[in-house]
Amino acid sequence: MPFGSKYILTTTDKGLKFRLFQVLTKLLGYPLYIGDRVRAYNTMKYLNPSPGDIILDAGCGIGVYSLECAQRGASVICIDISHEGLSKGLRAAKAAGLNTKTLFLVADICNLPIRDNVFDKILCVDVLEHIRNDVRALRELHRVLKSKGIIVVHVPKKEQSYIFLRGKIDYRNFGHVREGYTFETIKSKLEKAQFAVANHRETFKTFGGLA
Repeated sequence: MPFGSKYILTTTDKGLKFRLFQVLTKLLGYPLYIGDRVRAYNTMKYLNPSPGDIILDAGCGIGVYSLECAQRGASVICIDISHEGLSKGLRAAKAAGLNTKTLFLVADICNLPIRDNVFDKILCVDVLEHIRNDVRALRELHRVLKSKGIIVVHVPKKEQSYIFLRGKIDYRNFGHVREGYTFETIKSKLEKAQFAVANHRETFKTFGGLA
C-alpha cells in the first residue's frame, strides 16, 4: 500500500481539482509531493513505529507521519502550534478510523504540557528550522523522552547546491528562521540537549532541489 493512501478524503471540496487529486492519490498514494514521500520513507525506517509504542510527533502539521505511526499500531500524541494543521490532521484521523490511536494537541514545542519520561519515540520532521530557540525545543523533547528512547530529527541542509534550479531559494519564504543546518551544527545542538547521535544520513543529497 502506498504511504498514507488511506488518509486522503479529508476535504469537502468536490470540484474538478479535488476529483483529480482523488484519482492521483488512489494511483500513487499520499503524499504526492516527492519531498514528503522521501522524508516519510527515511523517517519511518529509522523510527520503526510498532504496536505498543507511545510516540510524540513534535510539530506534526497535518499529521501525515502521525497517522502512519498509528496505522502501524503505535499510540501517537500529535502536537503543533497551528490550529489549522491540527484540524486537518484530526479530520484525516477520523476518516481513517485512527482517532482512538491519535491525540491532537495545540502546544508549543519549547514548553510542552507533558510530564517527564513519557515517550518511547519522538519524531521531529522539518520543525527546528522554524524555531528561534531550537536548543530549548530539543531540551524539552529530551525531557519527555524515556531514558532508553529514540528521537528521529529531520532538518534542511544548509547551503545545498540546487543543480536543477537557478538562483538560491529564500528560506524565509517557508517561515524558516534559519537557512538550515550542517551535520556538525545539528549534532552540537543535540548534544547540548543531552542526546547522543547514534546514526545520521543525508536524505536528498544532490537532488535536494527537487524536494
